[in-house]
Amino acid sequence: MKQNLYIIDDDYIEKLKRVAPYVYDNKEQNFHKRKYLGPFILHGIPYYIPLSSPKKNDFYDADFTKIKKSILPIERIIVNHTLYGTLRLSNMIPVPKEKTHLYHVWREYDFLYQDVILKELSYLYKNHKRICKNVAVLYEQKKKKYPFSYLIHCIDFDKVEEIYQKEK
Repeated sequence: MKQNLYIIDDDYIEKLKRVAPYVYDNKEQNFHKRKYLGPFILHGIPYYIPLSSPKKNDFYDADFTKIKKSILPIERIIVNHTLYGTLRLSNMIPVPKEKTHLYHVWREYDFLYQDVILKELSYLYKNHKRICKNVAVLYEQKKKKYPFSYLIHCIDFDKVEEIYQKEK
């Protein structure tokens, strides 16, 4: 199944945040709504993964020239040696279809931002198979309570799935 970018209703995000502290806010600092890649179907439930802007901790150095490699919970979106953003697998959330809105990049009024999104989409489509595999692996590791340190900051899928079931 091909994934697309979506925007998720603010009220639904707020409900999830009440039970899961690692759910991301819907707004970025530049006033663009957060985009989510999805759906990824896990045990019959559609999950969406938040995209995030690059942060200081995505780099090894203070000059922001040495980009860290992707790890299972964080896919770094790198195009031509430039970090455009990250896909936060550890923060993926289940969302009922009624709470999602397809994002149309061609309707984006901010052309610089549109260019960033297009580069991110290009990367995500090229790496689709690996991302799908990593989504499934991370989900199973968290559900089975593997003792990996990166799972500490991963969303509690059982708690957010309860909200999902009530909302669908």
